[in-house]
Amino acid sequence: MNPTRLALLASPVLCAAALAGPLGTGFTSGNIRAAGFPDPLRQTTLAPVGQKSGSGGGSTGGGFGGFASADAGIIDTDSGSTLSLSGFAFHNLNDGYTASYAATPLVLGLTKATSFAITDSSTVDGGAHSLVSFESITGSVSYETSTTGTLSAGMYRVRFGVAAGRANSFGPTVVSEWYGPYGTSRVNSSSLDWKMLLKPMAETFTLGNFPSSSVYYVQGQSFTPSSFGNAVAPPAPASTPKVARLQWMSIAFDLSNAVPPPVLRIFDAPPTPAAAASGAGSRATGVHVGDGFYKFDGVALDYHTKYYAVLPEAANIFDGGGDPYPGGVDMFIRADLNPVVIGEGYGTFDIGFDATFDYLPGCAADLNTDGLVEDTDFVLFATAYDTFDCFDPAMPANCPANLNGDLVVDDADFVAFALAYNELLCP
Repeated sequence: MNPTRLALLASPVLCAAALAGPLGTGFTSGNIRAAGFPDPLRQTTLAPVGQKSGSGGGSTGGGFGGFASADAGIIDTDSGSTLSLSGFAFHNLNDGYTASYAATPLVLGLTKATSFAITDSSTVDGGAHSLVSFESITGSVSYETSTTGTLSAGMYRVRFGVAAGRANSFGPTVVSEWYGPYGTSRVNSSSLDWKMLLKPMAETFTLGNFPSSSVYYVQGQSFTPSSFGNAVAPPAPASTPKVARLQWMSIAFDLSNAVPPPVLRIFDAPPTPAAAASGAGSRATGVHVGDGFYKFDGVALDYHTKYYAVLPEAANIFDGGGDPYPGGVDMFIRADLNPVVIGEGYGTFDIGFDATFDYLPGCAADLNTDGLVEDTDFVLFATAYDTFDCFDPAMPANCPANLNGDLVVDDADFVAFALAYNELLCP
């Protein structure tokens, strides 16, 4: 299940028809209105388009040779979803106008953050001119450029419409913000071509230990992505990840008595001192970028498997405060073993470190991320089922029990949960 859930609806009623794509969960019942001269607000209101995936819209012949048509829809692919708005309007005469527009705003509902990119090729009388108004209702928009950025979880409003003619005889005019009231210059034609691509964002989690005042001369730390220690921020995954990708690891070096080595290597098993120094047999290498931070390039790690983060040589490193981390212990040369390896220590202490991962959810029905879909998950699912609406304040963050992405936890989700429950083990 893709981490981002998207619904397109005719405000204020949520559409619950599900699509198979990674983001899309339905299409508005079609509150797109087409109207024309002489009474643009009353002459024609199309019957609602039935719920369906794809697109729907409205059009009218207008008065005295005018024509307007507008369509809206969601297109789903494995890489994202596209909200697509299109339309065209023209009007031959100087008086009156013809328009096609959203009678009520379309509303996007997001339960998780997503990235967006807008392409707007709309025109008025052949010149570039946006015909769409996009704004937040309960979510927030963070722009990277004028057309790209991220949307937080929440609700967003989209207004749009095509129109042509001069709105100086009849009204009031309710097309969209771009089409002015009485007395404005005549618009010969307008063309709507607007797309918003929504892509899933990899979510992140952090594991590790906050450093204490004790310093040890050690060479690394074993870790398991599913063991979080006492440095869990942001929260743990909402479901078992399909893959966890290591992005950063930082180590609490005693910088007054240690120079951080230039690299940190990830091994599947404790390496020999020579392999630790050369990197032979390592899974990945992180490069030191300053202050004990090592940057990795998204190396894929199994969520429940133990790995070994090993420096090429030992250094003074602060102990992990309280030693609560269950995923492993400090590593140093184990001369008592044959062969000699950089192995786990004799005690239970850990180094001060943290590791940041991004991930894509895999076993969505595993709501407590223990690798199983069992009774504990059923209790969590039942609570969400009783709450129903993903936007209910009582619903757990990100609505993880919404397995089919339609923004409600209902019988369809129960069917999906029951199938996973019967399998028990996450794939």
